[in-house]
Amino acid sequence: MSTVGSWLSTRPWVWSLFGSMVMWVMVFLLSSHGLMGSLLINAGTAAFLAIVGLGQMLTITSGQGGIDLSIPYVMTLAAYVSITIMNGSNAHLWVAVAVSILLGIGVGLINSFSILVLRIPPIIATLAIGFVLESIIIVFAGQQTSFLPSPLLEGLAQNSVLGIPLILVPACGFAVVVAFMLFRTSFGLSLRAAGQNRRASFLAGV
Repeated sequence: MSTVGSWLSTRPWVWSLFGSMVMWVMVFLLSSHGLMGSLLINAGTAAFLAIVGLGQMLTITSGQGGIDLSIPYVMTLAAYVSITIMNGSNAHLWVAVAVSILLGIGVGLINSFSILVLRIPPIIATLAIGFVLESIIIVFAGQQTSFLPSPLLEGLAQNSVLGIPLILVPACGFAVVVAFMLFRTSFGLSLRAAGQNRRASFLAGV
């Protein structure tokens, strides 16, 4: 029993996996899609959440109460901006993607400035900036007359191969890249060390 307890204490992610499996079985029991069907139906939405969760995980890993509550607002604003640029055409897809990425980087820099320079606690700074973004979103929503995404992007989000949603491919790719960075690069190891104990990391040369 002590061996099992020791194994679990070093692998807390097992509890998340167990909880996910319990929810999977409950969804199966309450739906008519079958065990694998219910899993694949929710896989598309889970892929989006996994990508966002990876970014949030890096923020939390940095330690000292790091958290970003502006993420939902950034995603929504990026959606409005990108869909306006695409306007139902594949021709402007990459421009829309680039603008969305730059928008995320811009908000991230503002968050960083608020936290590191103005010394505002992360939870307050990111929530306040999120509310500012929400005001911009309301303006966009009032002016938007059509919602036409790029057919290529829509296909990536909705289509599947052999029942497996295509959006799982980039989600799994991001997960592999982040895992490699955290466990196999000096930056990732330094980030984890600083998040666990910033003072000890500094004394160790990080």
